[in-house]
Amino acid sequence: MDELVNSGEENYRNLNSKKFNLKTDTIRFENDFIYVSYLSIVNGCGQYSGNIEIENDSIILKLVDTSGIACTEKRVDRLVYKIKNDANKKYGIKKW
Repeated sequence: MDELVNSGEENYRNLNSKKFNLKTDTIRFENDFIYVSYLSIVNGCGQYSGNIEIENDSIILKLVDTSGIACTEKRVDRLVYKIKNDANKKYGIKKW
């Protein structure tokens, strides 16, 4: 986390942004699946589980803290979602 803070405000803002960063994040629609991978700043003591919500033509990526433990430590995790998409629909993808 210290390296991230020292790398500049722009990098830190990109990780906190609701928008995907083309340099570090990936969204691929392939063979009945949607693959999403992105970096995010999370609670350093937490454990997480991913979930999705579908609203109209958008998929909202959700991150649920399953530990219930909070601390002041932060870390950067790569969050990866593999979403079944039998209809091969081109959804908009949003971070929550």
